[in-house]
Amino acid sequence: MKACITIAVVCILSISVHGQDFKTSTQKGVDLRKYDTFTIVQGEVVTSEDSKMDKDQFYKDFVRIAVKELEAKGYKYVADTSATLSMTYVVETSRVVESENVGPLGQMPQRNAGDVQTQTWSRDFTRGSLIISAEAGKNNQVWSSEGTMDVARTRGGNVLEYAIKNALRDFPDKFKKEKKKKRNKKG
Repeated sequence: MKACITIAVVCILSISVHGQDFKTSTQKGVDLRKYDTFTIVQGEVVTSEDSKMDKDQFYKDFVRIAVKELEAKGYKYVADTSATLSMTYVVETSRVVESENVGPLGQMPQRNAGDVQTQTWSRDFTRGSLIISAEAGKNNQVWSSEGTMDVARTRGGNVLEYAIKNALRDFPDKFKKEKKKKRNKKG
């Protein structure tokens, strides 16, 4: 019985951790550690009509969280255009309704009207998408991170903070030395 409970808890925790999935990409041949300073340009916020978001407050929160994360990695924030990197974002939230027919005890739905009645489950939630990009100079994107998350899965914490931390997780740390790739020696 303890094993079943332990497995259930591990599954639930792994699902909640994977509720945010961000993928990063860096322009080929670019070493982001050579850049020292960054600035944050106000990005775009796209929401549905039923969920409005204060764009100015979002920008302030984004700057507060992103500056903390990037300064911990060795970069310096400047509030003007003299920065070597320019960070921006696009965020979108949308309301999603999922539903599915399930049969008795979660089996396949019944096909005939005379069979046991099917049950339906539905879930109404808010999905958020976040894209963060870094440009060096004008129109020269050198790094980006994008991902989506089920906003309902991150209860009890700051959803934006979790999303930004996950998005910037793979941004190069100036304090850590890059691991050299081992060559595969044959013979």
